[in-house]
This record gives sequence, C-alpha cells and structure tokens, in this order.
Amino acid sequence: MRTQPNGAAVKPAKYLMNGTSWQYTATSVAAGKTWYRVGTNQWIEGTYVQMGLAPKPSAPKAPAASHPATNLSGYTNTQGASSIIGDRSSMIFHLPRQRNYRVSNANVVRFSSAASAIAAGYRQSKR
Repeated sequence: MRTQPNGAAVKPAKYLMNGTSWQYTATSVAAGKTWYRVGTNQWIEGTYVQMGLAPKPSAPKAPAASHPATNLSGYTNTQGASSIIGDRSSMIFHLPRQRNYRVSNANVVRFSSAASAIAAGYRQSKR
C-alpha cells in the first residue's frame, strides 16, 4: 500500500490480503499505471487488483471447507459441527452432539470450548 499514487510505502507497512474485497473511493493514473484509493492516504496499484461485482448483501455464502455444517440456505446446522456453535441472538450455545438446530449464519459464533462460551456470556442449550 502507498500513501499516494506511485508514492512512498505506508508506514508501518500495510498489505491487503489476497482474495479479500475492498471498496475504492477514487482512482488515479501515475506513470502509466492505475491506482485505487482504499482508505485515507492508502493507495494500491491496479496490477494487484481484480475488479468484479460485490456480492449482494443478502446472498447466502457458499459453505466453508473447514465448516461443513454451513449450508447454502443461510443457516448453520449445529449437529455434527466441528466446533461449539453459539447463537448471538439468543446467547445459547450448542454442542456438536446435541439435537440439531438451525442458526442464521449472521448470528453464528464459534467457540473452542464450552468454558469459553460460558465466559462470553452464553448458556448451553437444554436439548
């Protein structure tokens, strides 16, 4: 990332992760290259940019390979999940061996242990 098109590197150095999506607020051409402003005094050279349409906010996301319990309907199934799944809206967490519940992907919180869920203020599902 640069402080201006074709300018000095941002200090401390900042990088955009490969495959992430960013909005830009301005473009500029310097030394024959297109630059995109992604923040205040934060520019990235167009060689590193792949343009595309942003996904619709309401569109469901494809399942993540590391979380097979996530499905395309916009919900996560708690039974058989690889982690403890909390529901942000109800503050209830579900263990993988418990009865299956569907939790909206927008409300899913994953925990590594029941103790960490309880420490975060969640209670265990009774079923």
